[in-house]
Amino acid sequence: MGRGRNTAVGCALAILSLTAMAPSASAGTLQPRVINGVPADGSDSFVVALLDAPVFRTEGGFQSQFCGGTLTTPTVVVTAAHCVREDNGTTLLAQDILIGVGGDLDSPTLRTYPVTSVAVHPGYVASSAINDIAVLTLGSPVTGVATLLPLRPEEAPAVMVTGSPVRVLGWGNMSRNDEEYPVKPVMGALTLFPDSTCGGGGTYLLNGVRFTGFGSEDADPQFEVCASGVRGTRTIIDSCEGDSGGPLVSGYGAAARLVGVVSWGEKCSGRRPGVYTRVSAMFPFLVQTGAFPATPSATTAVPASTPIVAPQPPSIVVQPKRNALVVTFTVPAATGATGYAATAVNSSSGAVSRCFTKPRADGRTPFCTISKLRAGTRYSVTAVVGNASGTSAPTSPVTAVPARR
Repeated sequence: MGRGRNTAVGCALAILSLTAMAPSASAGTLQPRVINGVPADGSDSFVVALLDAPVFRTEGGFQSQFCGGTLTTPTVVVTAAHCVREDNGTTLLAQDILIGVGGDLDSPTLRTYPVTSVAVHPGYVASSAINDIAVLTLGSPVTGVATLLPLRPEEAPAVMVTGSPVRVLGWGNMSRNDEEYPVKPVMGALTLFPDSTCGGGGTYLLNGVRFTGFGSEDADPQFEVCASGVRGTRTIIDSCEGDSGGPLVSGYGAAARLVGVVSWGEKCSGRRPGVYTRVSAMFPFLVQTGAFPATPSATTAVPASTPIVAPQPPSIVVQPKRNALVVTFTVPAATGATGYAATAVNSSSGAVSRCFTKPRADGRTPFCTISKLRAGTRYSVTAVVGNASGTSAPTSPVTAVPARR
């Protein structure tokens, strides 16, 4: 399911002409061609390559690249869990991974940085690709390139809107019927699909092409987002093998955000969308692993009259409901909270569920509901609060059991 590469080479975007794949075409004309990819410019220098360290030492960057990633701070790379988790369940050793910075995998100026730790989301499920995200910590800071802020839960309603333009970057396969990889990253313009196509089995018409979505047995819109692109009326743009772990990006400049991580798909540039890990749903994990910068974002507006202090963990009350837990948050007024997140971990299976909320306009105590839980099962609940200065540490775990009725 994943869009990593079975062999270490480069990666880019599969951008194929539907007319080139028409059933009436002869075998000699079935040559999909890249028709809408463009080189990633300097503003997207946050996209990095994951390199197999032993292969790199003998064969260089192009042959050793196996996934993509996003530099969210000078010392942290966000990628896909399936990029660093083996089929047998073991995680790749940090010393076996290098991060390539600079874009051109064949260039002698390609900079490499050692990885000192690998953190896979504790709720990652390989069979379903739920929570397909991982964080790599680097041994030294990357300098001279842009970093990209992950999307926070409180920003998501305004950004994750059906039909919004996004872009995907990587070094993945550019051919559906062969292996064709570039040495420099390629950018493809995509569109966010409705949640109904990413777990509801719905369809979506984009520029004359009707896409068939995934049902609930394949995708979950709480943790995943679907996207593809169409140029004109007959050309589908999609991520492909080798793009795994790379960024799905919304906006430019100070407004740019990491909104998704390349996770999986069926056929590159087919009439099903690509599936991406929903970054805003990974907020607690990204906070705990240092994927957010420690300093306030330059784009975060804070009223001068609001005394902002470093956030401390909130106080929480957990109330059982039918197949759900309601989490109420309390923080000092001086915290200047901008958002809250609660996480429930199934004590038996390790499955992770979350909810998010913002401060209430009426001044009442904020709360959110973690739904679709298993009644009668113990859950360990933690919470964090964020403000303009960053995000708090998690609260101490609270054990709770969803009610049966």
